Amino acid sequence: METACTYFVSSKIQEQIKQYYKNKLTTSPTFAPFLDGTNADVKYYSSHIDVQVKTIPYVGPHLDVGIDLMRFSIDNSGSTVVLEYKHIRDYDLPPNWEEIINPLN
Repeated sequence: METACTYFVSSKIQEQIKQYYKNKLTTSPTFAPFLDGTNADVKYYSSHIDVQVKTIPYVGPHLDVGIDLMRFSIDNSGSTVVLEYKHIRDYDLPPNWEEIINPLN
């Protein structure tokens, strides 16, 4: 069920990643809900579902750029709200990818 919930909120996850990294990198990272770097914790309530996702966004050939934690609430009608976004850490890019680091950051 965790995988299904991760797929359900995947567009919101990508939006949050894009928002956070837009001033840090000139290329927007992505994530893969089916790879080892993405884990979900799901809690079920009578009125909603809480989904907490820990993911490792990447650029290019799966070069990790960081670790991020997000929390979402999905109500009974399917409406999804972002409750929290927390950037946990950055990873250094290899020298041949450092050109995507925003120099103003």
